Amino acid sequence: MLMRRMPVLAVSGAVALAGLCVGTGQTPALLRLLSHEHEARYTTGAQALRQDAADTPRWLPTNARDVRIKSKDAPQRPLHLETHPAQTLLRFDLTGGRLPATCRPHTPHGAPDSLSARWWPTSAARHATYSCAGWRVAFDGHTGYAWHPASDQA
Repeated sequence: MLMRRMPVLAVSGAVALAGLCVGTGQTPALLRLLSHEHEARYTTGAQALRQDAADTPRWLPTNARDVRIKSKDAPQRPLHLETHPAQTLLRFDLTGGRLPATCRPHTPHGAPDSLSARWWPTSAARHATYSCAGWRVAFDGHTGYAWHPASDQA
């Protein structure tokens, strides 16, 4: 009898957890748990640097505005020492600012691998013209788009 109820209990528990997360505003945490993806939005670069150390690149100017970050955790293979880097997308407004001197001009080099976001452009702006500590950075006007590719660490 208990064996027949086990799937029902498991599904009920998952639905209850999802309802609790939605009701308490913890939907992003649930999504990250289930999909290994996480999104965050910050008013300034300084706020992003203070609150999101794992995903925010150290080169992000503190005066950047409307910072959006989406990352996908690195897939891990059990019982192997091989690890894969996480992929991250970053969007920010840099009106009146500039990238740090450590960011260098870079030959355009493709678009992000497989991660996408509603706020990520489908235009040629995705082709990087700067390299900042392994990140690819492109601009469309004052809007910066950067990604930390999963397959290209140059």
